[in-house]
Amino acid sequence: MATSIDDVLQIADPTQFSIALSELVAQSPRGFAESRPAERIVWCVSALEAEVNNGGFSLFFMNSAGDLATETVDALGRIGAHNTVALLKEAMAVFPAPGPSAARASRETQLEALPPTAQATWDRLDHAFFAYPDDLPSLMRAFVKTHAADFP
Repeated sequence: MATSIDDVLQIADPTQFSIALSELVAQSPRGFAESRPAERIVWCVSALEAEVNNGGFSLFFMNSAGDLATETVDALGRIGAHNTVALLKEAMAVFPAPGPSAARASRETQLEALPPTAQATWDRLDHAFFAYPDDLPSLMRAFVKTHAADFP
């Protein structure tokens, strides 16, 4: 397992790079709120990728990663993943205004009240996400190289 950001950046395989980067940030002694801005960006993008790849946008919103949906839109924009920003914004738009709650318990109530069309929308968006309209590993690598000093 990679123990530093320099070790992570040496990993050539995009999937292994993404996993190692996610693990490095997850092992930080700081929680999300105490993390450096670059760490938070990696945290958000990694959580989105893990949740959607594991169970789709519905799982993202069901789990704690959904607490950071708004921050994840910003994180994706900061790394230049504009197509993925559009997918996440559309996934968030199935919630009534002002969008998905940042509080998981409140969001669970919102999820229960969504119409069946919400899941159909998320299924379509899941397939679009799985096509990786943005090369997230390459975008993350470029971002991390530029912000390497912000990582443990």
